[in-house]
Amino acid sequence: MKQLIVKGVQCTLDDNEYWEMGNGKVVIANGVLTTLATQFNIPEPEYEVIEHVRDFSTDKFSYIVQATLHMANDKTITEIGEANHLNCLNAIALQYPCISAKTRAGSRVLIRALGLQGQVYSEDEIDKNTLNNKKSA
Repeated sequence: MKQLIVKGVQCTLDDNEYWEMGNGKVVIANGVLTTLATQFNIPEPEYEVIEHVRDFSTDKFSYIVQATLHMANDKTITEIGEANHLNCLNAIALQYPCISAKTRAGSRVLIRALGLQGQVYSEDEIDKNTLNNKKSA
């Protein structure tokens, strides 16, 4: 189990909801971010594709998606997610890079809204194969 302070409230993550990195940072499953956002009344992000370029002859691509949260206090939070042929870390990400960019943008904006930036990463930011030995017990 892992304890995190989310918006001033102590929250407990079950062992199957996170991975630990060697530097003490925590990688959180995307579903956990969504659950936390719901618990703290954070609205669903709005998404906009900013850039999409794909060269099928070389299979090189770049997708940039912007996620925006319109908070109840009239504050707007915006984050960018990017996916390209160099940073898609698994076969699914390579097949669906625009969705990968959207997922990254959504995770980043939720992490920021939850006040967790600098403390946690979302699972789509890290090659989980490198974390297998560090998975919490």
